[in-house]
Amino acid sequence: MNELIIPSKIPWDRIQGKDLEELLYWLLDEMGAKDLEWRIGGTSSGAADQGRDLEAFFYMSSPDGEMVRQKWWVQAKGRSKTVEAKAIKEAIITASGIPDVDVILIVTNTQFSNPTRDWVKQWVGTNPRLAVKLWDKNDLEKLVCKHPSVISRLYADALSLQGKLEVIRSQFWNHAYYPGMPILVELWKHKAEIKWTNMSIIAVIAGESANGDLARRPWPLVLSKGNLIELLVLSIVNTLPFIYKAHRGGITKEPYIKAVSYIVLVALDRLGAKVTSKIMENCWDTDYPKEIKRFIINPILRWLRDELFDVCISDCRRVITDPAVLDKETIRNYWHRLRLPEKQDRNDQESKEILIIEAFDSPCKAGFKLNKKRHCPLRASEFDKLDDEKKEINIARIMDLLEKVSRACKLKRQREIII
Repeated sequence: MNELIIPSKIPWDRIQGKDLEELLYWLLDEMGAKDLEWRIGGTSSGAADQGRDLEAFFYMSSPDGEMVRQKWWVQAKGRSKTVEAKAIKEAIITASGIPDVDVILIVTNTQFSNPTRDWVKQWVGTNPRLAVKLWDKNDLEKLVCKHPSVISRLYADALSLQGKLEVIRSQFWNHAYYPGMPILVELWKHKAEIKWTNMSIIAVIAGESANGDLARRPWPLVLSKGNLIELLVLSIVNTLPFIYKAHRGGITKEPYIKAVSYIVLVALDRLGAKVTSKIMENCWDTDYPKEIKRFIINPILRWLRDELFDVCISDCRRVITDPAVLDKETIRNYWHRLRLPEKQDRNDQESKEILIIEAFDSPCKAGFKLNKKRHCPLRASEFDKLDDEKKEINIARIMDLLEKVSRACKLKRQREIII
């Protein structure tokens, strides 16, 4: 059995007509084809194709480094038995009469006979201008195993759990698609049986952020400290590329920002503020523009600041206000995201404008020495700069403040549970 795909569950005998053409369309797209044209029409089958079912362009590197464009014609021959030689000969002869066609690809869900293959070799030997490629069922199996997202579109049942994870990783990083709740539940249940990469873990954390509660399946907690550091670095340096893809596809970037802020929280809890701030400051190339760093880092830290503010003021006698970004259930279960037991899912609510009242004569439960001039550190000082991407921030100072608040609130919650 293939690691990503279960070939026996692909109904090759039924993949004919438009089904085979659709499979080829998405397969060629995954393989890097440009200007793909699927010549379909009517209601039940392809329209008159004038010699091809699909047309595509591939760009190849020549020996001298230049890019050479190849025009491909693709013929789909869905059959219940071996493809007849006549159909192959007609397709090749038709394509050879078109001067700008470089490759004719003929594909079947079954097989080609040996005499047909021999004829093709002989024909190519005397007509070298046109390249001829034959893909049979075995070729298709090998190719879709390399590109499991093709099968996920048409025959999802043929994917192994490892294959489903690979599809999630590919769709998330290439198209900014967040995975849905059912597959996240399945992956968590069998997480020990799957081979993970940091990029796939980031994808599922973002999926949890978009669809559920980060406390229900706390993925970063199953990592070693070394892997957690790699996860933190990758999540930060890939923020901008992800935002670009999300913006281009009209998809919200907020779940990704929340996911990265959660990874920062876990790093603070397990590595400490000093190590976490150094990682965040040193994960960039030396010539990376400061303006871009601020554009990436500020929203991440601002979200984490707002979460911790909501949790901290939930039972604070000094600062009185409504939560900024979290609902009551999330606040109550917030620290569950730093331990492995699961909790019930919930839907995130949109942030809103809030009124903040600070009682100057009440102490800070996190242990900060405050007075009428020194206010709640989560709403003052260095954190003011997080709301302006143009201002420089002190990551080390922010990490130190967040760590102190996190540890104080977490410890208080643990004491309440014991009591």
